Amino acid sequence: VDGMFSLVFILEIVIKLAMHGLKDFLFGSLRATNLFDASLVLMDLLLLILITAGQDSSMDGLPSPSLLRLARLVKISRLLRVFQLKVFSDVLTMIQGIIGGMGTLMWSM
Repeated sequence: VDGMFSLVFILEIVIKLAMHGLKDFLFGSLRATNLFDASLVLMDLLLLILITAGQDSSMDGLPSPSLLRLARLVKISRLLRVFQLKVFSDVLTMIQGIIGGMGTLMWSM
């Protein structure tokens, strides 16, 4: 499942690069969002490679996979807001509930 999400997000970045070009991707009006997305996908891909290779002990300095999953949920909810279709309203509500409860979860830890 993680690999599938990573593949979808890599394809999203490749499509953005093909549509806007490297210059607009890095220096355009949406550069902060593009760089955040690219860094998120690269970190996720690195963690996926390390987990697949079985080198869990070398992940001490890296962010936890659950943190990247949370960031991925935020990205998915942003994507679903763009669609604004009735089909996605329940999924969007569930994701917003998860994100809303993270503050309480972090506080309780």
